[in-house]
Amino acid sequence: QYKGIHVKCPSVELTEAEKQAAIDAAAAQNTVHKSVDRPAQLGDIAVIDFTGYLGGVPFDGGKAEGYDLRLGSGTFIPGFEDQIIGHKAGDEFDVKVTFPEEYHSADLAGKDAVFKTVLHEVRETILPEIDDEFAKDVSEYDTLDELKKETRENLEKANEAHIEQEFEADLFEKLAALVTDEIPDVMYENAIDNMVQDFSYRMSMQGISLDQYLQMTGSTMEQFRNNFRDRAVQQVKVGLELEAVAKAEGFDATEEEIDAEYEKLATEQMTVEQVKTYLNAASVKSDIITEKTINLLKEIAAQPAE
Repeated sequence: QYKGIHVKCPSVELTEAEKQAAIDAAAAQNTVHKSVDRPAQLGDIAVIDFTGYLGGVPFDGGKAEGYDLRLGSGTFIPGFEDQIIGHKAGDEFDVKVTFPEEYHSADLAGKDAVFKTVLHEVRETILPEIDDEFAKDVSEYDTLDELKKETRENLEKANEAHIEQEFEADLFEKLAALVTDEIPDVMYENAIDNMVQDFSYRMSMQGISLDQYLQMTGSTMEQFRNNFRDRAVQQVKVGLELEAVAKAEGFDATEEEIDAEYEKLATEQMTVEQVKTYLNAASVKSDIITEKTINLLKEIAAQPAE
C-alpha cells in the first residue's frame, strides 16, 4: 500500500510585503525612545503611576509605579490607554473604565473602576531610517541592498523548511493510517515514557522539576501522560511502517556509509573515535536505513496522484 501513497506538496510563495515586513521588524527592534514635552499620542510610551478603585476602595493588583505603557498596544483594559492620550507629563487625572464581563478575575468582571493616574513622562518612538547606515548598524553588510538580499534568502530557507515539515507531517499521518494491526499497548506506553523523560529533562534545564510543573499546571501524572498519547500512537505506527518498508525494499547500510556517517557527525570538539563511544554502529546503521526509507517514501508521495 505504501507505493500508492500520495501527499499534496504545499507551495507558499513569499510576498514582497512579507519580505519588507522582515526589514521593518529589524527596524522596530532598533527604535529610539526620546522624552518629549507634548501631549501623549498613539504609539508613544507613557510612564505612569496608577491605583485602581472600586467604589472608592483600592483593590488588589490594581496598583503600579513607573509603568511603561505603549499607547495603542491594547495591553490594558479597553478604554484605559485612550484616556491617557492628550495628557502631558506632570498631569494627574482619573481613568474610568469598565472591566470586561469575561475578565479573568471574577471580583472585577463587569465592574466599573477608577484609576487615579499620574503621567510622569511621554516618550516618542523614533524609527531609524532604513538606508545603508541602518544596514551597517544591524548587520555585517555595508548596503541596504545586501541586507535585503540576505533577508530574502533567510526567509526563503525558513519557508522551505516550513513546507518540508508540513509535507513530512502529512506523510507520517498517512503512513500511520496504513498500520491496522493490533499494537500492544506497552509499545505506546514506552513511547510516552520517552516523551515524558525528554520533557522532564528540558524542564530541569530551566530549573523546574516535573513534580513542580505538575503542581503549577494542576495536572496529575495520568493527565500529563495522556497529552502525549496521540503523538505516541503515531510515532509507534510510523516506526513500524518504516521498518516494514525498509524490509520490503531490502535497504541496508554498508561499512562505507556507516564510516561516512561517523565522519559527518564528528566536529572540531569531538573526533570520530569519540563519536563512536556515544553511538554504536548498529544505531548509526539503523539511522541510515531509516533515512533511506523516508527519502524513498517522500519520492513516492510527491508523485502526482493518478
